[in-house]
Amino acid sequence: MKKYLVAVTALVAWALMGAVFAPPKDDPNYQMGKSKQGLYLRIYQNNLKKNGFQPEDLNVYSIGQSHIDAAWRWRLIQTHKKCLRTFGKAISHIEKYPFFTYSQSAPQYYEWVQQEDPALFAQIQEAVKAGRWEVVGGQWIEPDGNMPDGESYIRQRLYGQRFFLTNFGQISDFEWVLDSFGYNWNLPQIMKKSGAKYMWTSKLTWNDTTVFPFHLFYWEGVDGSQLLTHICPISPFPAFFPYNELSDFKQTRYLLKPGLKLVANYATDPAVIQDARSTDWMNVVAIVYGLGDGGVGPIEKEILIQKAMADKGWTKFGTAHQLFAELEKYQDRIPVWKDEMYLELHRGVLTTHAWLKRANRESESLLRTAEVIRTLTGKLGLSYPAPELLSTWKTVLLYQFHDILPGSSIPEVYEDIRPSYATIKNGVKGLIDDGLKSLAAAVDTRPQPSEPGLQPLVVMNVLSWPRGGLVEVALNSGEEFKVQDDQGREIPAEIQSPKEGKRLVFRADAIPALGYRVFYLKPGAPAGQGPAVADSGDAVTLENELVKVKVDKQSGFLTSVLDKQSGRELLAGYGNQLFAFNDRPKMYSAWDISPEYLKRPYKVDMAKSVQIGPQTPLSSEVTVSRKFRHSQIRQIIRLVKGDPRVYLDWDINFDEVDTLLKTGFDTTLQGNKVAAEIAYAVIEYPTHPETPAQKAQFEVPCQKWIDLSDGTQGLALLNNGKYGFSLNPTGTGYRLSLIKGAHYPRANPGAENVSHHLWSPIPRFQYTDAGENYFTIALLPHPGDWRQAKIWRAGYEFNTPLLAARTDQHAGAWPASASFLTLEGDDVVIGAIKKAEDDDDLVIRLVEAAGKDSRAVLKFRENWKVTAAAETDLLEFNPQAVPFSGNSIALDLTRFEIKTLKVSLK
Repeated sequence: MKKYLVAVTALVAWALMGAVFAPPKDDPNYQMGKSKQGLYLRIYQNNLKKNGFQPEDLNVYSIGQSHIDAAWRWRLIQTHKKCLRTFGKAISHIEKYPFFTYSQSAPQYYEWVQQEDPALFAQIQEAVKAGRWEVVGGQWIEPDGNMPDGESYIRQRLYGQRFFLTNFGQISDFEWVLDSFGYNWNLPQIMKKSGAKYMWTSKLTWNDTTVFPFHLFYWEGVDGSQLLTHICPISPFPAFFPYNELSDFKQTRYLLKPGLKLVANYATDPAVIQDARSTDWMNVVAIVYGLGDGGVGPIEKEILIQKAMADKGWTKFGTAHQLFAELEKYQDRIPVWKDEMYLELHRGVLTTHAWLKRANRESESLLRTAEVIRTLTGKLGLSYPAPELLSTWKTVLLYQFHDILPGSSIPEVYEDIRPSYATIKNGVKGLIDDGLKSLAAAVDTRPQPSEPGLQPLVVMNVLSWPRGGLVEVALNSGEEFKVQDDQGREIPAEIQSPKEGKRLVFRADAIPALGYRVFYLKPGAPAGQGPAVADSGDAVTLENELVKVKVDKQSGFLTSVLDKQSGRELLAGYGNQLFAFNDRPKMYSAWDISPEYLKRPYKVDMAKSVQIGPQTPLSSEVTVSRKFRHSQIRQIIRLVKGDPRVYLDWDINFDEVDTLLKTGFDTTLQGNKVAAEIAYAVIEYPTHPETPAQKAQFEVPCQKWIDLSDGTQGLALLNNGKYGFSLNPTGTGYRLSLIKGAHYPRANPGAENVSHHLWSPIPRFQYTDAGENYFTIALLPHPGDWRQAKIWRAGYEFNTPLLAARTDQHAGAWPASASFLTLEGDDVVIGAIKKAEDDDDLVIRLVEAAGKDSRAVLKFRENWKVTAAAETDLLEFNPQAVPFSGNSIALDLTRFEIKTLKVSLK
């Protein structure tokens, strides 16, 4: 009863606050008398005086805008209406007030308006031509700043900037990302190579621990690219004057001492930064005003107040470009920030809605795979499905919006998009299957010597290096096969019968880079001996040729991971240990992880059972079952013949709230840094943080892998859809965040077709991540550090399965094993292969993956001749000719450089 009363009281208080502090209704007929003007001007003047300023001290630009969330406390479909309303009001203001200007980001919103109100869109086009409407932010949507992969960020810019160019005759050189929850370190390169010169955000003013030290700076990315970057709060009604900026962030506005150069990052001692500051103060200030989140934009009252200020000479109506033209004057007195931009808040968004993270990762991988296959098989005569791929990309990019992918929207948003991800998966798989069929038809699949009973299987590798890996082949209910290679040797295999249907699984080796190899299915049961299994009474040991692991039968945790190649034991304590914490953030349940969560651990009971699972010619496994509070957890620890990975398959029926679930690995490795993949690059975090800002990074982002090494030996952790991790207290192990059971945010009062409005008399409590959660992670022991072991390859392989197409025996023009093209240069990756946007050329994305200067040589099939080659920007513009010879192209790349090649073939 007490809990109920508390909940009702909180709900009533929230409703009252909403009524009292709700934004005012916009009245187009609003008139502001001189007395009202004088009141607002006095308020402005008095508040400046409290901070030691007079209005004349500041060079203020008033920039009208509206931050529109594609979805948040309302459904996606309602945002279409919000865009129409917001854009229509902006046009009305432009027509009514000759001094008014408006800035708006997100090409996705413009496209919705274009499709649903062409007349309004035409008015916007005219306003852009007249310089009254400023298009900013070249990404398709304002996405999350950490979780999309490198190619997704490029496509955000490619499709966004090209939309602007097609419809407004210009691209935006101004990246506008006010509300994303941190910004990965490779964004400067991606933005710079797609037309950006400037960047603005407000989000880092939300830090919960330290104040980000600079207001204006050059943000330098991993490759050395720089963007002039400005951080300032937005100023919505009724507090649209820059009071908090001038008080809370005053110290960040001091310029560097004349002649001093400063390159800083999160390891820089705050005293060094303070010592570099002069007493000269940057007086250029932005009032970025207009109602946001749900759109609306500047209201009549705001505009008239700004006009009254402008009449006094206290502000100027302007654009973001005019603001930055003023800011550029300080370029010799500002520092360089050489690091990511980490938000000390909202750390939980890397984990909330685990299924969504997995769906995003899988969609990215499928799209990349489809583009590679359909581009290369296009040389066999199969048409390239450009419209289908573009439409799918736009949907995936939309779902990467910074309140969708982070998991911080109402439940109805996820009810809407979950079926859409299934449609994406099925549609893209159809494109892939058509490409595989075309390839299989062109290959000579006849076994040598002839053996009529064999069924050919064409296995394709879409990655740019030769590789092995597991292959899955769907089987009909009565089918049973063994597998042999093109030399007649039997391959270890097994038959599985999961919920998805019966399948044959085998490990295929030596699949050529960006190529294929023919295997054969032969009737009969797979034969052979898989990894060894031994039960000593208190532990179960699994062992193959490369690794040996031990599972404690009482706890169900790993107690040993032995790298048999080096003889090194890699675990100092438990591995795969389950950690659970009572996680109760003060305000933002779905967004945040409480800084105090480590002080509130839950007890994790011992395993209910540890059982040896099926032993097949391919694999051996141990199944661990346990109960945690109200949840059931089942895990399979698995070794595969000839594979150094320790596979950890999780099946969690989760029924918790205010709970953070992690898995941890305490290692024997004593290193200074932990490496984590980010978008087309790698970042290294200290294992023993020293500065206050480093200590605030208690949960950090990753992509497909993280890695600890002592220089001679390392242990990587691969994942297929996890994005947040932390270190153990000693810095000798990592903890991967698995699931975060959080409260959903409540719907906006004006939200349509939702079931839990703010004013609901009895809250319908709903929690994220409830129900079934499936995912796989894997440990990978390796020699040396992540560079020497080329761990980026393992991450790609873990998320990019080998593909297989069953076919019949037939003659063909292509041999039984071949590459479409090869890449020489072990530290370079082909991130994407696609058809060019404007013609039938090939576009090839090259990425330097090791963080050092590298050389790459591309070689196409002998009968494919290069007739032209050029390096372009990420928008496929500004071609610069690249030398080539015959079917070969050689080029150099610098640290983490992304290069885009446009190639003509005949």
